[in-house]
Amino acid sequence: IVTSGNGDVLASHIMRPLLQKWKYKQSQTFTLFTNGLLLRKQLEKLPILNAIKEFSISIDAASQTVYEDVRRPGKWSVLLDNLKFLQEQNLNHLINFKFIVQSRNYQDLPNLVRLVEQFDCRALVSELQDWGTWAHFRTGNDDAWTQANGIYSDHDVLNPNHPKHKVACDVIRSIRNHPKITLQPMVKQAIR
Repeated sequence: IVTSGNGDVLASHIMRPLLQKWKYKQSQTFTLFTNGLLLRKQLEKLPILNAIKEFSISIDAASQTVYEDVRRPGKWSVLLDNLKFLQEQNLNHLINFKFIVQSRNYQDLPNLVRLVEQFDCRALVSELQDWGTWAHFRTGNDDAWTQANGIYSDHDVLNPNHPKHKVACDVIRSIRNHPKITLQPMVKQAIR
């Protein structure tokens, strides 16, 4: 998703043609919301790269093992290559990582500190939201996906009833004072 400087959201299905053909005005700036895996491939020689002032990159992990589990089928090496590409551009842009806390990634938060320092960027840590990805309860006759991936409450470590809630909150507390990491209000509330 791309947003223009005036806040208009441009749908992802028009993003590639936009990036390739847009003749932007010097007064226009953009925020690019992305998973970061195609930055070099899509932007390397395009003039619009200079108009992108913020890259909001959903990573949800900060190490190869966790990333390749949580962001399947993404490859950690590809993400790092694309982050290095952005770093090499020496543009006046912001890089913000998005990290949504869940049972399969909370233990990777200390690695997020190293990642934001390595790429001199910021990170926003958010709570897991229910977008219907997981079922809400087990039926005893669950499909193969639910059997393999569980239900929503299995992943929501910020829920006080989750068996890993206390440990997850301790991990979050260990990074909460880092100057480049912002905890969303619901995450702050969970660790009180």
